[in-house]
Parts: sequence; C-alpha cells; structure tokens
Amino acid sequence: MTHELAPVLAAHPESAMVITTSAVAFVPDLMHPTYSAIKAALHSYILGLRLVLERSQSSIKIFELMAPLVDTPFSKAVKADYKNACFKYYFCTYSRYRRQ
Repeated sequence: MTHELAPVLAAHPESAMVITTSAVAFVPDLMHPTYSAIKAALHSYILGLRLVLERSQSSIKIFELMAPLVDTPFSKAVKADYKNACFKYYFCTYSRYRRQ
C-alpha cells in the first residue's frame, strides 16, 4: 500500500505517512510474542522505507508513532509497573538511537 501511495504523496511538497507501531518493537511482550514480532518487523520496514525515500530524494516524510501501552483488555494482564518500565526503556533506547 505504501508503494502505491508514494506517487500520490510525492505530488505534494509536504506530504507524510504516519505508521503506528509499538514499544514492543524494542521490548517484546512475552504474553503476545507474535504481536511483538510484527511490530518489530514493521519498525524495520519503516527504517528501510525512510532510506529508500531519502536515496531517491523524495520529499515524503515517514513518521513512526509509538503510542504507549494503554489500559485495554489486550493489556489487562500487564502490571502497571511493567508498563511504565517498558515505556521508560523504550524512550531511553529510542532517544539514544535518534541522536546517532
């Protein structure tokens, strides 16, 4: 889908894609390993897509939205302390990564 949208977005000088992933791309959730693996793969895809667009001198910007874990039935079994620790770990790791 992103490859099909690229020509449409390229026609606009300030176009962007926002792709939602999760902190489990960096800190796997042991209760949902498939979900974690998919988010990690999507994060890797976003990095590759950015490189492809940069090398082709495209004006399209790619943003990765990593929303924090929220209280839903999906995260019901995750303890609050663990949720906070995962978010803090992700934030520190991602901040270091972005500075390099």
